[in-house]
Amino acid sequence: DLPLIEAASVRIRVREYLIIPDTMAAVKEALKAMIVDHRAITPEEATAAMKDLMSGAATPAQTGSFLSSLQQQPLDPALLRSCAEGMVSFAQPCPVPDNETLVDIVGTGGDGLDTFNVSTAAGIVLAACGVRCAKHGNRSASGAVGSADFLEALGCRVTLNGEQVAEAVGKCGFGFLFAQIFHPSMKNVAVARKELGVRTIFNLLGPLTNPSNPALQVIGVGKKEVGPVFAELFKLKGAKQAMIVHSSEGLDEISPAAATHVWHLKDGVITEKQITPADFGLPAHDLLDVQGGTAQERATLFREILGMGKKRKMEGQHAAVCDYIIANAAATLLVAGKAGDLKAAADMAREAITSGAASKVLEEYVALTLALQPNAPPPPGGAAAFTTAGGVGVTRTEMSVDGVAEVEKLVDKLDERKGMLMMSTFEYPGRYTLWKVGFVDPPLMFSSRNLTASIVALNARGLVLLQPIRDWLKARAVIESVSDTDDHTLTVVVAPSDKKFTEEERSLQPSMFTLVRELIACFASPADQDLGLYGAFAYDLTFQFEPCRMRLERDARQRDLVLYLPDSLLLVGHDSAQARQVSYEFSYKGTSTTGLARTGTVTPFKGNTPKANRDHEPGEYAKLVEKAKEEFKCGNLFEAVCSQTFYEPCNAPPSEIHRRIRVRNPSPYSFFIHLGDAEFLVGASPEMYVRSSGRRVETCPISGTIARGKTPIEDAHNIKELLNSIKEESELTMCTDVDRNDKSRICEPGSVKVLGRRQIEMYSRLIHTVDHVEGTLRQGFDALDAFLAHTWAVTVTGAPKAWAMQFLEDNERTPPVLV
Repeated sequence: DLPLIEAASVRIRVREYLIIPDTMAAVKEALKAMIVDHRAITPEEATAAMKDLMSGAATPAQTGSFLSSLQQQPLDPALLRSCAEGMVSFAQPCPVPDNETLVDIVGTGGDGLDTFNVSTAAGIVLAACGVRCAKHGNRSASGAVGSADFLEALGCRVTLNGEQVAEAVGKCGFGFLFAQIFHPSMKNVAVARKELGVRTIFNLLGPLTNPSNPALQVIGVGKKEVGPVFAELFKLKGAKQAMIVHSSEGLDEISPAAATHVWHLKDGVITEKQITPADFGLPAHDLLDVQGGTAQERATLFREILGMGKKRKMEGQHAAVCDYIIANAAATLLVAGKAGDLKAAADMAREAITSGAASKVLEEYVALTLALQPNAPPPPGGAAAFTTAGGVGVTRTEMSVDGVAEVEKLVDKLDERKGMLMMSTFEYPGRYTLWKVGFVDPPLMFSSRNLTASIVALNARGLVLLQPIRDWLKARAVIESVSDTDDHTLTVVVAPSDKKFTEEERSLQPSMFTLVRELIACFASPADQDLGLYGAFAYDLTFQFEPCRMRLERDARQRDLVLYLPDSLLLVGHDSAQARQVSYEFSYKGTSTTGLARTGTVTPFKGNTPKANRDHEPGEYAKLVEKAKEEFKCGNLFEAVCSQTFYEPCNAPPSEIHRRIRVRNPSPYSFFIHLGDAEFLVGASPEMYVRSSGRRVETCPISGTIARGKTPIEDAHNIKELLNSIKEESELTMCTDVDRNDKSRICEPGSVKVLGRRQIEMYSRLIHTVDHVEGTLRQGFDALDAFLAHTWAVTVTGAPKAWAMQFLEDNERTPPVLV
């Protein structure tokens, strides 16, 4: 007759009274056995008690009492196995198929030696060797940097769920199981563990509780007495192979410096022995060389090791850490049956590193984790996702790298692979600062001749990008045709126009820049300032704006421009030690670059011997100068920049030429471009051609030159002579007047101003005078218009520009190529 609410209350109270004592019975019985009866608990009692702890049924006091009492018992393989099984029963599942061939390489922690994250790095190398690795790990335990911290510094998402880890293992050969994600029940023992403040059985259970249940494991232990217990445990489980390691210094990994004690279980037999670096065919290294470093420093070091390849010799810390990784990966390869002995396994691991295979696995894994969790909080390196105007989904990630090391590696790669490096090695307040931008193995290359262009996918990633470009260009009236030449090449023809263009509209005429504008528009987004087209323009592009009677025969292979769309950029600011490696992943209509390798064609550089050493016979150039002077006298020309070409045998690689120029001639603008087709562009220039930021356009016309002196006093004397030269002053005045006239076509009236007049710039061998000019773009004009309005500078052609270019075409022996 009780009211319904009272009846419900009675039922709830009865249920609580019945269940609570039952849920704590197991841990109570275990405590009674250990504390009152003074006996060791059985494996069955341990499993039941662990379930009480993991479910949260045990109180913090009971949990702490159980853990401290268990520490007083002898370490028993069966008991340890039972505790692990009790813990795993509460873990989140991770359904990686074929676990019989799945490996994990992990340590118990506790060695306190703060060494490099060798097991995580070795897992990447194992994947590159064809051995699938499901790496179980956490935040920092014994060291300052845990495996999760290390992977985040590499740019990975670490909070993947079980299905996502299984997908990563399937696609990349590597997956990371973050213990905090897969063992949420650990929160139920966290308070007791923290209050105890001492190591407990949970510090041993990590390597034994991988939810993916890998059948093959290499486990490091921080205490030698734990080694045989773990070996017996795996024998008890019926494991075919396992290896337990502990070094003489106390490492829970194979030591790069001294002997390591090994318990190797194979086919039911445990073999105990010692191994040294020599067993791997490796030298011994000082342990200090593999200790310390922040997560970011370790990530940078690992990427440098993976990127060194076979050309660059590893020394010092790089060599020590590399061999450390090789040894630990080799032990796992042996356990996985991939090699017959440790030396053969070490050779296999080294090949995976030097061939670039391990680097490829890392890049694929980073990209996949970002794609699997696009909305997860970004790793410390930062990530951003946006969609371009052409509907291309872009994910940008970046990580800190050592700019000095990365630039030198990039320079070496450019000898054999397409890409470029641009830099400023000169600093001048208000005008120039130190910076570098570079890349290698871009996915797309865009080249042209006249009004026809080829857009070529250079790898599988480029094929993904051809589709949005094709769709965008076919919808544009300014494009006459878009056709597929083959499965990786688009041929694009710019539509001609009957419209009459005014002088102010000169840069809007149909030209190859019409296509450049469309490509920029397709990939445009205010969310990113670095994604874009990088490359070189040829002199002949000017004839698409300034008609000329063509006399000189052009090489059939000549290209008017070569531009790349990179998917990875090295960005180095004023402090070379603090640089960023920016990487992009693209998606469009169900296709994605995620997981596709960033590869490119490798073509070793071959030097050559030219047929002649110059294009003018002695005295011919002097006659050309005299002819130009006659044009000056009658007023047709004010200046003509005549040239002659010299050829020398070149057996040194382009990288060597670049490095020499960089040292001997530091300049505001330096460049090293591998254009493909055995064509390289290497050089340096002091001239700011055009800089555009927002609507502001600035240039620095340069003219007036004198040699540097041997002392500052001589420099001062030469500067005085230069500034007092009427000729040099007149020449710079003419250059600046032409520059101001160029700007006036596209800038707001009254905005074109001279900011600096005859300013001194001092370089390694020369002193120049420079003017500084700015203007504000009119509405309807952009940075490309600013660039084209100055095409080409008077210092390239002469003045008036159209007459000067015609004079050069009529009289020079060799046509200019790239500018």
